[in-house]
Amino acid sequence: RKKVSKDVEKLDIVKEAIESNNAGNIEKGQGYAGEVKGKYYGENDRFVYFDTPQAGVRGIKRDTLSKLKEFNGDVFKMISKYAPAGKGEYGVENPTGNYYKYLLNSVGNKEIITREDIPNLVRGIIEFENLPRAEESEEQKLIKNNRVKNYLSDEVFNEAMAWGEYDYPTGTTSEQMREDQITGEHRTQ
Repeated sequence: RKKVSKDVEKLDIVKEAIESNNAGNIEKGQGYAGEVKGKYYGENDRFVYFDTPQAGVRGIKRDTLSKLKEFNGDVFKMISKYAPAGKGEYGVENPTGNYYKYLLNSVGNKEIITREDIPNLVRGIIEFENLPRAEESEEQKLIKNNRVKNYLSDEVFNEAMAWGEYDYPTGTTSEQMREDQITGEHRTQ
């Protein structure tokens, strides 16, 4: 059996993250519309696949809307739950303090945000989750930069924000959400 280098493994993870349409590294167990049932990636199959980039971005919006309500718009508390400090269940160190500072900048340095700030918060999450790291190869950095451009393109981002206004049931596909936007009739929970 041939031994794979760490750089190749890291590149494979970056490529898989793109194919997953999961811009915010959303973990399994949430049941968001657009999730591909039974398809996961990352260590211990931690993260879900979405059927389109729009569904992945919508998942971030739905997640941040629930945290907005839970923490009355307190950005620090919201991100502390989204990416808790310290080593989590999978031994990954979250830079929660840096994440918080980055998101503050994304929302105009507001420590308490409202629903109107959610699109900017989602943009910040997408950017931070996909920031190229110093130790990554130029190819990995290019892949990540292209991933961010795709998720933040008007076509993907605006459709995702529209879909995120509705609480779709688990198992709803992107095709169904797109159809609902066209007809104006939304299947909700």
